Amino acid sequence: MSSDQIGQLLAVRWEETRWGGVLERLLKRYQPAGVLLPLRRGDSVESMAAMLGCITGALSVPPFLWLDAERTIDRLSEPLPSPRAAAQAGPSAVERLADLIGQGLQLLGFNSYGGPTLDLVAPGIEGPFTDRAFSGNPETTAHCAATFLQQLDRHHILACPGSFPGLADSTGLRPDQPIVVDKPMATLWRDDLRPYREALSRLRMIRISFASYKAFDYEPPKPAPLSERVLEGLLRVRLGYRGAAVATLYTSGLGGQRLTPGQAAVRSINSGCDLLIVNGDTELAQAFSALEAGVKSGALSDDRVEQALSRVSRAKEGLALPTGKLSASEWDPFVNACEQFSSELRGGAQG
Repeated sequence: MSSDQIGQLLAVRWEETRWGGVLERLLKRYQPAGVLLPLRRGDSVESMAAMLGCITGALSVPPFLWLDAERTIDRLSEPLPSPRAAAQAGPSAVERLADLIGQGLQLLGFNSYGGPTLDLVAPGIEGPFTDRAFSGNPETTAHCAATFLQQLDRHHILACPGSFPGLADSTGLRPDQPIVVDKPMATLWRDDLRPYREALSRLRMIRISFASYKAFDYEPPKPAPLSERVLEGLLRVRLGYRGAAVATLYTSGLGGQRLTPGQAAVRSINSGCDLLIVNGDTELAQAFSALEAGVKSGALSDDRVEQALSRVSRAKEGLALPTGKLSASEWDPFVNACEQFSSELRGGAQG
């Protein structure tokens, strides 16, 4: 197995928004499956489009190009309504929001979207993640997700919803806090898993939660990226999912034990993850080296790695590639459309 193939098990989160030699050398050395980038107010849309073109040119396999936030285009334009606000306004607002997000991502040159969020909003919980969820109602969330995915498809944006199998009572917490979900399986199946059960057949990728689930791993609790019962037993066997399971590299192991990035990478792939998101050059290098060593030593089975590589490859079929160019004449009408939609939704809410 070549080093380039190992890189297809990893996607790197990068903080810089301008192309440079450090990133170019990193991409050419490790050949990751994708890159996640931020957007910040004041960033040039032209330079972002050019950067995406440069990233693609540095890689031998077409990459996933993710915007590293679910609240996406509002970083560069009039703040868009949240998915929660759109869902409260009705199906047409959800459709319009998804259309604008897909359009903006396509214009910039992104081809992947870390959403929509299929978690349920628990009553009384507020926090940084709650507005990303559509609703606390499983049926409403499932319907909104179907509309959202359809619009992303129209713009050739690959969706990666999460957080499987659901964070309904934890959306106000931070991802660096250990979370244990103690819902029984019957409740998870009826409520939290309903949006996933209805969406999985059309998804090439699914984002895995960072929580532990007592219904699957009671003692000690295992974070979902390290749980064969969640990844294989639930996702693959019971739900029959055949797409790629994507997880952020999570270094809290069993019972809160800390893992090195390399240990976490090997355990996550062995447990059933197919693509791991790592933070920056250090985690990328450590995860890559550990996976490479794991393949050579047999700590990672060839069958498991080949299975993961096959799923990532299928997810990339027909992946849209950026042109590397974007002009103000193309971007300005999109910004105007965002402003109009936001104004209309605020007016409707006030009315």
